[in-house]
Amino acid sequence: MKIYTAFLFEGHDTAELHCTHKYIGEANSRLIYDVISAFHESRVIQIGAPDTAFDRETFFGDTRVLLPSHPGEFNRFAGLKFMLDKFRSDEFPYNPHVTTNLPFVATKIDSYGICSRDKILYRWYL
Repeated sequence: MKIYTAFLFEGHDTAELHCTHKYIGEANSRLIYDVISAFHESRVIQIGAPDTAFDRETFFGDTRVLLPSHPGEFNRFAGLKFMLDKFRSDEFPYNPHVTTNLPFVATKIDSYGICSRDKILYRWYL
């Protein structure tokens, strides 16, 4: 099963709307446990959710995405990102975004999760 971590939006499932934080890739139950441990060690719940709308349109190749109004809100999660990088390093710098056809996203991020495809495996409310 391939997994990723993501910021999740109030009232939406991952198929509708999510902001990927870290793509991990193939994972077994031990790796998922290690990701859960990293999440708890980072104390992200104490940080609180990023508070920003996604309203700046750009394109990654042919794919339309929305960038956050206040991308600095995600800097608070650098420690968690660093911990998750030990499972798989990124080929590009992290750039928070959502892929959607909506003109903008003002819905609040309310949680963080470990996901596989459109399924939330674990979810923590921020």
